[in-house]
Amino acid sequence: MQLGMLPLSEALKLNLPLARTKVAVQANKGTRQINETAGIQFIPSVVWTSKAFPEDLALYEQSLRVVAASLSADKAPYLVIENEPNCNEENGDVQRYLSMLKIALAVFGSEYEIYLGGLTYPALAAWACALYHQEGAKDKVQVFVDHHMRHANASSVAFITDLIAGINDSSLPVHFNFHCNVQPDVLATLPLVIEKIRSMYTGKIICGECSFNQQNVHWVTEALNIMKDIDAVILYNGIGNGTAVVFTTEMEAMVQTFTKAKRFMHSLVLE
Repeated sequence: MQLGMLPLSEALKLNLPLARTKVAVQANKGTRQINETAGIQFIPSVVWTSKAFPEDLALYEQSLRVVAASLSADKAPYLVIENEPNCNEENGDVQRYLSMLKIALAVFGSEYEIYLGGLTYPALAAWACALYHQEGAKDKVQVFVDHHMRHANASSVAFITDLIAGINDSSLPVHFNFHCNVQPDVLATLPLVIEKIRSMYTGKIICGECSFNQQNVHWVTEALNIMKDIDAVILYNGIGNGTAVVFTTEMEAMVQTFTKAKRFMHSLVLE
């Protein structure tokens, strides 16, 4: 598992290999260059505009080609298409988003890994719970019930259901990306959600935004241990942004400890 952080300054401070950035592509404005900071790879979130899908897909393709001309696969081999597409998007539905994914795959080709835009955790948990219910896995369903994670916005749950069906039906080589804001109910259900994603999905899995509800070093430890076998986690340090807590020095130290442990285990595998 690769570990990163948003914002860039904090990823650099903790010597993490990944950072997130944003490229807005509306009306051919996708010309922002990726920062050539040594030792860092970027996961650009390629968005049309805030919480809106493009109405003109031909213009969208044209704009993505502008982005492709300004990116380096060495610096930004991972691309996220939109940000939290299942949450209050305008100008379309899941079929529009599937069309956007197909365009992105055609434009960026095999040089880049294309990821979903970060499916929101409450809807993802409700989706997973519904599938466990269909399977008759009563003990697993009870975990979601006990932690108030069985129900979520119905349209977002339907979006996830139709999106995964559309990806699998069309065999689209796109990778899975989810977001979560960590608190006890999330920690309790997250192992089951990841288990369900793996059973339904064959590509890579990342948590492209892992924020925390409180400044709690133990939650950092537990969250990273739960997600240690997925492909990447981008931690969200809420510096300058009120939607996530700012990491304390203890939380930062735990991230560094976890990173060093992962590097040590990787070196043993190589030997």
